Amino acid sequence: MKHTMIFLCLIAVLLFAACNPAPEPSAITEDVEPGIEGVWTHAETELIGGPDAGKVTNPQPSLVFITKKYYCSNFVSSAEPRPAFNTQTPTTEQMAEAYAGFIAVAGPYELNGSTIILRPSVSSDPDIMHGGSLELNYQLDGDTLTLTMDPAKTTYTTMDYKPDYTEGRYILKRLE
Repeated sequence: MKHTMIFLCLIAVLLFAACNPAPEPSAITEDVEPGIEGVWTHAETELIGGPDAGKVTNPQPSLVFITKKYYCSNFVSSAEPRPAFNTQTPTTEQMAEAYAGFIAVAGPYELNGSTIILRPSVSSDPDIMHGGSLELNYQLDGDTLTLTMDPAKTTYTTMDYKPDYTEGRYILKRLE
């Protein structure tokens, strides 16, 4: 009788295990704070010093993608919306005005402590994509990523760059 009870208990445990399999390792979630990888949008920008100094608390559209090794940032840098062309054949002046306020930059990046170094391989600014780099300090607080740029740490290989502002601050909010 004793062996029968042990045998029945063993069968019950095996049946329970078969009906409730352990979760796959990929299904196990941990409460790990996400890093800088993700999709972001500009929530606020500020330039300190120079002719364009000021804070924009309601920036124009933007998307910033950060993967394990690469980034891509597209944003309207002006405080006001870009004017629509309203024609299939915009003038050179219309195109210059519209594209002057649009910044696109992408390439690999590296982290070094609280510094992120961007190495643009494609950019709306052709001078920075020939071996240039942008160095920013970053701070991650939950779903807020603050990037602070000292323009003196921006490197162009095609020209002698003289920044016209002393600091740029970009506050990004995580979209996903």
